Amino acid sequence: MKISVGIADDHQLFLKSLSLMLSCFENFTVAVEALNGKNLQDKMKLIQSVPDIMLKDVSMPVMNGIATTAWLKIILPLNSHRFLLMIAIRRLSL
Repeated sequence: MKISVGIADDHQLFLKSLSLMLSCFENFTVAVEALNGKNLQDKMKLIQSVPDIMLKDVSMPVMNGIATTAWLKIILPLNSHRFLLMIAIRRLSL
């Protein structure tokens, strides 16, 4: 059985690269790609089943990853999915 993954990230190059990389593994399939939380809301209405794992960027425009996770927790059955919030830490030189 394949593990379905949903990805939400506002950086299109990263989104497509991660999606392509995951698609190379025979046990994974990318069910939905979105550029922000609002875009994910719209796309979730069109897919047949909820992805097993949701990968979301914390810092996205329109609807960030934390707000998206809160929304998903409301609309999805308890324990039906796993979340992973992705963050990038930029090192500042002093």
